[in-house]
Amino acid sequence: MLIRLGVEQRFEYGDNLGLDIPEEGTTALASTALSFALISETRTQSFILESGADLRFEDGPAGSDIGIMDPRVNLRYRRDAANSSLSLSGYYRESEVDYLRPLEDFVNEDGVIELPEDLADLNGSGTRIGFGASAGLELGTSAPLGLQLRAGFSGLDYRDVTDLDLVPIRRSNAGATVRLRFSPVSEGRIALDRKLYDAEDPEQTYRETTSVSAGYSHELSSRAVLDLSLGYSVIDSEEFGVTTREEGADAGLSLDYAMPNGSASAEFTASTTQDGTRLELTFGRSLDLPTGALSARLGLTQPEGGDVELIGGLSWRRDLPTGRLTASVERAVKATNQDEQRLTTFVSLGYDHDINAVSGIGLDMSYALIEESGVPGSDDRASLTARYSRDLTPDWAMNLGLAYQMREETGERSDSLSVFLTLGRSFDFRP
Repeated sequence: MLIRLGVEQRFEYGDNLGLDIPEEGTTALASTALSFALISETRTQSFILESGADLRFEDGPAGSDIGIMDPRVNLRYRRDAANSSLSLSGYYRESEVDYLRPLEDFVNEDGVIELPEDLADLNGSGTRIGFGASAGLELGTSAPLGLQLRAGFSGLDYRDVTDLDLVPIRRSNAGATVRLRFSPVSEGRIALDRKLYDAEDPEQTYRETTSVSAGYSHELSSRAVLDLSLGYSVIDSEEFGVTTREEGADAGLSLDYAMPNGSASAEFTASTTQDGTRLELTFGRSLDLPTGALSARLGLTQPEGGDVELIGGLSWRRDLPTGRLTASVERAVKATNQDEQRLTTFVSLGYDHDINAVSGIGLDMSYALIEESGVPGSDDRASLTARYSRDLTPDWAMNLGLAYQMREETGERSDSLSVFLTLGRSFDFRP
């Protein structure tokens, strides 16, 4: 068991930190962030509890203020037995809409940048509250017959926000999958899922989605795996008290092929949405390079009655003698907080250079473009952060940097430039 206490002091000074239109004046911030983590790991189970909050002093165009900001809690638990597994997770986080973080700060547990679903509407001021929990149980992990149960819920709440598009939403889901292993190389499955979406928007949107599917996976050879799925979905949507139904067949076909220096893949999907059937076809290739890695996906997507759009992604990493260089591009259809399908393009570049054993420099750049299919106009976001890092002692670390952010919506543009300094360290204890 490990107990970790962290403290970080951040000073920041910049103009228009909330990316307001019209632009606001300069703001000075001083934040003391305190964090606590409890980590317990054994051969069969792991438990991680993380929490924290910031004590922030602000002196800006609206005057001076001090208070506790950004409280957060994150919990993860997993237990593996000989023939079963259990996983539980939950989170709660508050953040101020006034001070948007750079895009590269939205990193998930896998280290991948995952943009928030309400990014296009995060304007003005107020407090954003995100929360959720999930549970999963798998029985018969190594048996011929297995069962997977899953359930979860998530939500977004807002307090004192000025953007009227930021409305509270709730999502919940539950599902079960029965798995049957016919042989060491082939497996079948039957799945049932139910999802609910509820928004406190002017339309009072409420949506129920029920899906049933059957799938089959087979190893064609030691390198090739074929997966086929067929299903049917029913979506009932209610807006202004009027209920409409969209239903249709779902299908999926994928082929993964392992190669000496990586893998290749091809995938086709037909999925039912509230706007009709969406078709997607993608091809992928990943390469293991002597000094890094490269993976690429390229494909096409088409909503029912809409135009064909190009989708795909590229991820590249190059390990240097004194640092690392990374680049990624993604263009995909993602669900927003309003449960709408939007085409999102995201580009990120990163460079880290070690000056010596205790110091280094870094540069991060990100750009996001959010478009609604068939509707003119878009929402653009960009951020650029340059920093200098140095270990002052074996325990204390310093970061000094410059941050630039930009937002452009319906032809109106807003910019922000700030400088920051952070000092921090963590304390580890083993009871």
